[in-house]
Amino acid sequence: MSPEMLKYSRIMRIVVLLFFIGYLLWKGTGLTYFFAAFCVLFLAATCYQLWQARD
Repeated sequence: MSPEMLKYSRIMRIVVLLFFIGYLLWKGTGLTYFFAAFCVLFLAATCYQLWQARD
């Protein structure tokens, strides 16, 4: 996969994770808070990957 496509797929992943985290926090049960925290880890990893691959 080209570096440009990797960049765009990571940006799309960030957008989806942000919406999903927001939805889980909006639901507001204990289990959804756990899954939201798990998604924050994926969000941090994706942001780190995007930051490392910057031009």
